[in-house]
Amino acid sequence: MDFLLESEGELRSFRHDFKNHLLMIGNLAKESDDTAVADYIDGIYGKYDFIKYVNSNNIVADIFVNKLIQEFKNDETFEYTAVGRFPDNMPIDYVDMSILMSNLTDNVAEALNKVSGRKQFDLEISHYKNHVFIDMRNSAAQSDANLVSDKNL
Repeated sequence: MDFLLESEGELRSFRHDFKNHLLMIGNLAKESDDTAVADYIDGIYGKYDFIKYVNSNNIVADIFVNKLIQEFKNDETFEYTAVGRFPDNMPIDYVDMSILMSNLTDNVAEALNKVSGRKQFDLEISHYKNHVFIDMRNSAAQSDANLVSDKNL
């Protein structure tokens, strides 16, 4: 029973990240001019009008932050700021960075979707020696003060 519960948890986690992995693969294929792969991923994921609003010096971070901004760009109450850049030699691979950024931006989107009124997203990236700092802030609904998520992983 424990094995089944653990397997179910891993499957839920994979399903949660799968759409973001497809987005990542599709955009990497477009960046490298591999149109066959990009077209195939677009067919699976759906056409996505991808515009670069932010250039953080990291393609993975850019994909997920720009996807978030794209999601809310038509909301008149939405505002965002993005400051800073990642170092040239990031010590994290694409898969781990994709999982990190997709979870961060999914959490921001979840909070912003609950807000009635002004929606604010702020991103600050900094680095010092071998450390990278990502500070994401967003407006949240009053009822979310206890930081509870609706996700079932």
